[in-house]
Amino acid sequence: MNKPRARIILSVSVLLVSFLAGCTIGVSRVVVGPTPDKLDRPEITLSIRNHDVAYWRSSDGSSLSIIFKAANYPKAADGQPPFIMGAPNQDQSMTCKDGACFSYDVNPALAGVFQQHPELTELRYPYDQMLGAKSADGMIIIKR
Repeated sequence: MNKPRARIILSVSVLLVSFLAGCTIGVSRVVVGPTPDKLDRPEITLSIRNHDVAYWRSSDGSSLSIIFKAANYPKAADGQPPFIMGAPNQDQSMTCKDGACFSYDVNPALAGVFQQHPELTELRYPYDQMLGAKSADGMIIIKR
């Protein structure tokens, strides 16, 4: 099984197990298209406590990719990526197939960031979405 397919199966499996176990999971959906700057939601807010995840899909099934660039991580995050399965100070790409992309859970290390900085209420992570050969910006806001 190739890696992207395995990640999608893992993401769906995590959602299913969490649902069956009675956990609260929020799935925030974003539709991208017909051009990468056309989003039905330019910002989405995710909660660490609710184990929220993000789901992007292209409006017409076109190839879509989502990447969070480490250079754009919020300074207060101390290099931590927005989601699990990412490495500190490295770009994080989402798993995409057939015009749909899934995130993993919000990075639990960010709970420590909020704990160290009680004045913080949110972390804002800009990202790029590529639809075909063109790209545009989006924003994920992570709350305590």
